[in-house]
Amino acid sequence: MNDTTQMLPATLQQDASTLEGAKAVQDAMAAAHPAALQRALTLHALLGGWATRAVGNGITAASLGPFAVDAQTWTELFQLQAAVIRRLHEQQQQNLLGWAGWLQERAQIKRANTMSKLVEQEFDLLARFMLLLSDQAVDLVTLQENVEVNTGYWLGQKAAAAAAPAAA
Repeated sequence: MNDTTQMLPATLQQDASTLEGAKAVQDAMAAAHPAALQRALTLHALLGGWATRAVGNGITAASLGPFAVDAQTWTELFQLQAAVIRRLHEQQQQNLLGWAGWLQERAQIKRANTMSKLVEQEFDLLARFMLLLSDQAVDLVTLQENVEVNTGYWLGQKAAAAAAPAAA
C-alpha cells in the first residue's frame, strides 16, 4: 500500500486494496489484447502452412499421374496407409485405457462430507476429463501433420525419381 492508503481507516484501506486489485485486472486485460492478436496471427500462419502443404502434396501427386500404375508406387502407398491405420489403432487403444482409468477413478471416489471436498473432487475429475480430451486432440493433430509431412516427402522422392530419367 502507498502512504495515502495507509492514512485511511482500516475499512477504507481494504476498499483501496480492492480497487488496486481491480486496476491490476484492468491492466492485465489491456495487455491480453495484443496476446490474443498474436495467437490469432499464429493460427493464421499455421493454417496457411497446412494449406500450402496440402496443395503442394496434391500438385505433386497429380504430376505423378502417368506413374500411378507402377506396382512399387502402389505398394509404398499401401504401406503408408497401413502405418497410419496402425497408429490410429494404437491411439484408440491408449484412449480407451485412459477413459477406463477415468471411469475407475470416478467410481472409487469416496463420498464427500463437506461441500468444499465435493467441489474439489468434481473439479479434479473435470480436469482429468479435459486432459484426456486434450491429449486425444493433440495426438490426432500430430498424426495428421506427420501424415502430411511423410506423404510430401514420399511424393517428393517419387517426383525426383520420375524426373531423373527424363533429364538423362
